[in-house]
Amino acid sequence: MTELIYDSNIEYILPVSEIRKFNHGEILYVNTSVFSSGEVYVSSIIDTLTCQAYYNKHIITIVIQLLIYGKNSLSHNLSSV
Repeated sequence: MTELIYDSNIEYILPVSEIRKFNHGEILYVNTSVFSSGEVYVSSIIDTLTCQAYYNKHIITIVIQLLIYGKNSLSHNLSSV
């Protein structure tokens, strides 16, 4: 998993074949395969999720899944959070 401080830096980790699909236009990180597969995230997303957890307790489950990368071993112990 990779954290991007600047979302424009996603072009440095994309495969060449995917960069060609954008036809030299601006590459939006949300339209890339590495973002949609959960391999990269933009740091502001974690800030947003943390703030929204105040209003929706189920978001904590999403944050935990991001931190443990989808592994289910800790989810039983953390279900009471």
